Formats: sequence, structure tokens, C-alpha cells
Amino acid sequence: MESFFNTFGNIEAIKYVMNSIEDMVFIMKVENDHFKYEYINEATSKVLNYRNHEIRGKIIEEVVPHHISRQLITQYNKVAQTLRPQKFELNYSTKSLELIGEVSLNPILSDDGKCIFIIGIVRDLTERAKQYQELHELKLTLQSKQEQLAFSKQQYEALFLNHPDAMFLMDLEGGFISCNPAAERLAGYSQAELIGNSFTDFLSDTEVDNTVDKFNACIADRKAISYEVDYLDKNQNKLTLLITNIPLLVHDRMEGVFGTARDITEIKRQQEQLAQMAYFDYLTGLSNRRVFDEELAWALDKAVLTNESVALMILDGKEFKKINDSFGHDTGDAVIKEMAKRIQVAVRKTDIVARLGGDEIGVILPDIETKELVENIAERIIKSMHEPLHFNNARILFGMTIGIAIFPTHARQRNDLIKFADEALYHAKRNGFDYSFYNKS
Repeated sequence: MESFFNTFGNIEAIKYVMNSIEDMVFIMKVENDHFKYEYINEATSKVLNYRNHEIRGKIIEEVVPHHISRQLITQYNKVAQTLRPQKFELNYSTKSLELIGEVSLNPILSDDGKCIFIIGIVRDLTERAKQYQELHELKLTLQSKQEQLAFSKQQYEALFLNHPDAMFLMDLEGGFISCNPAAERLAGYSQAELIGNSFTDFLSDTEVDNTVDKFNACIADRKAISYEVDYLDKNQNKLTLLITNIPLLVHDRMEGVFGTARDITEIKRQQEQLAQMAYFDYLTGLSNRRVFDEELAWALDKAVLTNESVALMILDGKEFKKINDSFGHDTGDAVIKEMAKRIQVAVRKTDIVARLGGDEIGVILPDIETKELVENIAERIIKSMHEPLHFNNARILFGMTIGIAIFPTHARQRNDLIKFADEALYHAKRNGFDYSFYNKS
């Protein structure tokens, strides 16, 4: 665990997020050609009957049966090599466990762009797959269109009315023929309001074209198709739905489309939280070092093409260790958060502010026309720190020192620009200045 959390921050906060997710979550460390378990959440422990200390440090081959580990390693290698997420379906079959899972693998990159961790999220589709199979088998036993649209009461109630997912039946034009109570609850509309109307009547303009394309593909290809849709229910609540369209065939003749909808809004939010760990600082919400490096490289590339200047500021808190020692780390964290807020207010909207570590913050100022503009921004930042912070019944005085280097005046290479801004910072600290520009002499 330490290596992952040393990279991405607060252990308890991230563990809380992981364990609040109903899906299984794995954090895997990438070491050469092996993938080692770093952490599994509580949902994973319950399903696989492993505890973190039992699995941590083991490679996939030591935990998963050979016929499954080969498939998993292939997918993990794709993520590590392409640096792109992968999604696939996994049939996990052992003597003690039968699981059908939708697997999402997401790379976590180091500052130099290498894949160092992979976060896996597995959504258990076993029960739903069984229910779909039961519905499919039931459909095959029906002999006529009338029978297809009027299931026997007992089977209809068991598999349609009482299903937790929203279910609905549509004609070939997309008009609703029937729906279950879960569909009414999800949509916010009654069955009477839905039946007879097209599904397009309930979608925003931005979602209609894609959804119609998926619906038509289901009919043309005669295959089930799943996709995500952003949806506003009747009460204007914004939801993300996982839609599945299934062709309804009778004697090889297309008679309609059966559909399901599942609310995955919370799952998407949790996935975004996990992804955010790779790009944003957990304490301040600022961009992290990885984003800072990417934005600086982009700003410098653009400046070369447009013949513009870019200023780089490296900021460091004054006597920050003294604040931590005197008032505690909670107060130190509060000071860092307050500094981040004030810096964002003091700079321009086009400037990039990132936390580089501890109380060190970097600011990228693109499109700089004059040195005076940089000085004005530096002075606004310094002035913004004059007001004390009141925290835990204490009055905290704090400030910042700034080192500045300008491209291409001081340096033409990214690493040199960072180095010179650091040197300017140390020069300012040694001489008691609020800020200092790099000086070659």
C-alpha cells in the first residue's frame, strides 16, 4: 500500500472511497512484466475471500487460476503498453466461484509517463446475465406475436414487473409498448405517459442521434447492444444510464426491441474520483505535478510557434515548518489550502496553478508580453497572503516566497526553466526578498 499512497496522498481518504464502492476494486503495481496486488477493497475481499495482507505483493499468477490469469495478464499488458483504459467481459469460473464480470482497467502514470499502477474495477453481472438468459429462454418458448407481448402472468411478474432494473418493450419505430415499475421510477414518468411515445421524446437533443444510431444498429445487426446515455428525469435530476437493447425475434422475424436501463450515476462518479487521483492534488484540488509538467511542455511548445514568452513561478511557504511544529499538521494543511485559494484568485484565468509537493506550488503564466506583467502578478500573490488565517481559534500569519524564470529570456529548455526558477526562489529566500527573477550572474 505504501508505494501507491505515497504517490497519491491520504491513505484513509482513498481507502474510504475504495470501500464505499459496491463494485470490486483492485490496485495493481506494474513491475516489469508482472502485476502485483497492492490493494483490494472490501467488496473484493467478500467475493474472493482474500484479505489485503494475504494477497498484497502477490502476482496475478499466484492468485488466479491459470486459464483466467492468462486472459487477465493479456489485458493488463495492453493497458501498460498503450497507456489506455481497457474494458472487457470476464467469465471467472472455479470450483468455489462462478462470476461474470464487466472489467475496466485504468492506467495510473508516473511523472515521466510510465504506467506504474493499474486500477481495476469489476462490476458483477452474474445475476443479471442469469435473468437475461431466463428471459431469452422464455422468449424462445413463445409461439406467436400475441404470446410474446403477453407473457404468462407468473413469469411476467417474476421476470419483468419485479426486476430491479428498468425494463421496457418497444416497437420497431422506438415507441414504448410496455414497461415495468422500475422504469417508471427511473424515468419519473408513469406508464401511461411512456406508452405510445417514442424514446426520443424523453432525451435531450444532444443524446438523440447517438441513441437512435444504437437502436437502429440493434435492429440491423440483430444483436444486443449496450451504451451509456446522459438523461434528465421528469424532476430534472441528471442521471447516467447504462442502456441495453435486445432484438425481439419471432421465427427469425424482427418484431420489436426489448430494453433495460440501469442507473450508473454513482458508479461513474466513483470512477471519476479514482481517475481524479492521477491528475489532481487531494488536499487543495489543484493540478498535481504530472499535470504541471504536461501543461508546461504544452505552453512552451505553443510559445515557440507563436513567438511568445512564458513565465514560470515556483512558490514556497515562509516558515511553514514552524507553523506545523507550533500548531499541528491540521493547521498546516489548512494553510496550504488557503494559500492555494488565494493564489488562484491573484493570477489570471489562463494561468496554471499546481501543487508540486508540501507547501511548494508552481504557476505557469503563458502569453507574457512584459516583465512588468509578471511583477504585477507576483505582487498580487504576495499581497494576498497578508491577511492572517483564523483556524481552530488561532490566528495564523503566513506568507510565500517566489522564484521566477522566463522563457525564452532565461532558458529555452523546460528542465532549465524549472531549475532557474528554483535558483531564483533560493536567491529570494537567502536575501529576504518576496520574489526574485533568475539572474545569470
